[in-house]
Amino acid sequence: MTNSTPAKIATTSPTATNATKNTLAKTDNFIVKDGFGDSGRLHVTVKGMGVVTINRTHEGLIVDVNRYGDDDTIGSLCFDSSDFSERYIEELESMIKSFDKNIDVSVSFLDLAWEKGLELTSAVQKYFSDCCFDVLTLKGLKGNRSDYQGDVANLKRPYIAITPEANSDLTNGKYDYYQTNTGKVVTFGDGLVLIPLKDMFAIEILANQ
Repeated sequence: MTNSTPAKIATTSPTATNATKNTLAKTDNFIVKDGFGDSGRLHVTVKGMGVVTINRTHEGLIVDVNRYGDDDTIGSLCFDSSDFSERYIEELESMIKSFDKNIDVSVSFLDLAWEKGLELTSAVQKYFSDCCFDVLTLKGLKGNRSDYQGDVANLKRPYIAITPEANSDLTNGKYDYYQTNTGKVVTFGDGLVLIPLKDMFAIEILANQ
């Protein structure tokens, strides 16, 4: 009969496995974990200090700060949804009107954009895809795109939708750059859109008028 030693099987404790599985990010000072099944919660462990729990609820946001235990609370902060929605709506309306000061943005659009969770730039683009920009408000500017290298690198979003007819008028016109009635400098592209210029490039164009 041969004596044998049972082979050791490497195992990982369920606790260690779950801890790794629930970890979303880790740095020297922070460990971010999910809500252990609760999609509206995050836990952030701060090295040497405690745990910050962030709860997203229907009413708003709750931030609890604890030492290393749920029953050892240092403090809590509560933010109502309106604290976020009001600022979002103000910023979105301002961004839309920054292309045409005479636009009257409907409250229903602003509310719907917030409810759908649209990122601000995407919401602006959505607005103009539904209500195409009036190119008659544009003022032509001197400047030829062929004179500038790396033109694409000087452009930025949001892109502003225009009709095929408007795009044809601009393409067949004598200007490559235009200024809105709010002072923004834009050009146009093949995708039936107006494209804003980055500030430094816009300043250069305006300086040559």
